[in-house]
Amino acid sequence: MPSAFISIQNLRASLLIILLTYALNGCTADSQLQPKLDDAPKAETCVTLDSCLARLIEIAHIRKGEDFGSVAPEEVEVANRIKGLPGAVDALVPLLAAPEFEVAQVAAYVLSDVETIDARYLPRIIAGLDRDLNWLAPALGRIATADAAKEAVARFLASKSAPNNQESYAVSLSGMRALPFIVTAARCEGGCKTQNVHYYLGHVLKEMGEIGAQAVPELLALIADPSTPDSVDRAVLGMVGAMGINARPWQQDITALAAKRPELNWSAEQVLVNIRSEQAGDIMARRLRKQPQLTTLRDIAALGKYGHNAAPAVLEVLHDANSELRVSATVTLGYIGDSTAIASLVIALQDYSDVGLNWAAAVALGRLRATEQTAVLEHVALEHWHPSVRKAASKALNLSRDAKPRDEDNAATTAEFFRSISDKTLNCKNPVDAVVEQPKSLKLQADRDERALAKLQYPMIVESYEPPESAKRSSTGTVAISSETMIRSQRRVMRTPTVAMHLADGWLLGSDRGEWGGELFWLSDSGVQQSILDGNVQDIYRLGDRIVVIVGFAMSLKNGDLIEIERTNANHWHHSIWRTLPGAPAASGLTPEGDLFINTNGGGPVLIDAQGNMRMAACATP
Repeated sequence: MPSAFISIQNLRASLLIILLTYALNGCTADSQLQPKLDDAPKAETCVTLDSCLARLIEIAHIRKGEDFGSVAPEEVEVANRIKGLPGAVDALVPLLAAPEFEVAQVAAYVLSDVETIDARYLPRIIAGLDRDLNWLAPALGRIATADAAKEAVARFLASKSAPNNQESYAVSLSGMRALPFIVTAARCEGGCKTQNVHYYLGHVLKEMGEIGAQAVPELLALIADPSTPDSVDRAVLGMVGAMGINARPWQQDITALAAKRPELNWSAEQVLVNIRSEQAGDIMARRLRKQPQLTTLRDIAALGKYGHNAAPAVLEVLHDANSELRVSATVTLGYIGDSTAIASLVIALQDYSDVGLNWAAAVALGRLRATEQTAVLEHVALEHWHPSVRKAASKALNLSRDAKPRDEDNAATTAEFFRSISDKTLNCKNPVDAVVEQPKSLKLQADRDERALAKLQYPMIVESYEPPESAKRSSTGTVAISSETMIRSQRRVMRTPTVAMHLADGWLLGSDRGEWGGELFWLSDSGVQQSILDGNVQDIYRLGDRIVVIVGFAMSLKNGDLIEIERTNANHWHHSIWRTLPGAPAASGLTPEGDLFINTNGGGPVLIDAQGNMRMAACATP
């Protein structure tokens, strides 16, 4: 080795020793010898490795005792300069053992982002990690050896902050080198230390993208191994599913595996959905037909174009009695890109009994670029009574006229799927429309007639499920229960209504218990009782020849409904949704003109006449 090089190295080592010794001398804050950040070379004057290291150490000393979970801008700048200089790694690694922890931390921060680290430094990197240098883990991924990758996987699984942490990044940086150790960890030979092992492994494989997906054949072979426990098989399938579309090339292998292992069929189908396989739409269609649910529609919308085959099943939900399901199905059709649904969406757009459905149809037609429906959208954009629907129709028009093609891969996020007509800018504290107070002989209300309502209590049967007294308890003290061991019980309770309407032969009683629900109940003068419907009953009105009930939870994000109730005979009532509201109902009342006024949360104040025509009410202060 040339003597000049030895001299430079000795000089650098001496400089670092001096700086570290000076930092550890215990100088007080008011000492004239206390080093100050301004005294050391600035980042912009840091041009040599020695001067940059000196500045970095000074910064570390000044920040002594601070939280090193974040870095200052100058630290970033100095670090970027250092890692591009020759000999940086050789100079930084010894600092990991510096007596002053802050110095070791800044060295770890720089090493975490260098391009490569020589394998001979692995023991020192491990020693630094054992010292809890929280920036250092990615350095394992900078060492191109199997031993470093194995260490990265082991530390990732042992980390308390998994899965989104520096250790996860270290595994991702290790790339293909980490895959054998991920598969080995997935085997759980001897038992997994935590329940989250497979979730963590699936997460990091997803982060690794196409490289992570190269582990799929080995993971499927692990599942096919008869010695692998069923619980591990299902967990490993979850890892494959977590990789999403990157695992799509192996969809046929997954299908074949499910055929051989019928007990894994549901888990395998879920994987096929998660990886956006050709079967994803058909699988979700079967689930939706078996039991229409919002979550199933959400999952179909999240498939985007890969959920196209589910379109016929989604179209069927447009005729469901549940308004919320109809709206969600309409939204879903826009995301999966089924142009055959356009005719049905136009019908939904013009169904003025459901304003939320109108809005969802306009949004869906916009996503589908329904250019042939320009005239219908123009009419709605100009004439619809609700501003949110007009706005959605205008946006759909602009999209249909846009020359830019539709994003075929567009899929719904959960937030997008559950977005609704609600617009808080429409909220109104002081609506202009006055309401007429109804006489107590006709209407009793909780805020003025508490004693009278207490005399109209009605009986309800409440169901509950509890574990049997003989249920075994686990070592943690929790009761071990299952659907087979739970005991169903019923008890009779008396409810006090929050609103009551008097008819010629009895009372309609409504309750609103907030998040605990409510109901509408009939109590006749002759003693006939009927529970008519479940739901938070806000109020009951005569509107023309109709009796309508406002149902909805004022603090909910869901829209409310106007329910019409009719007698099928003297002692029985039937109910059906008459109109939906653009938001959850708050205040309500009858106007002098005989219209029903309802102030809604997110939908603004609205008026409904006896024929069901709706319009916005005026607001004094938006």
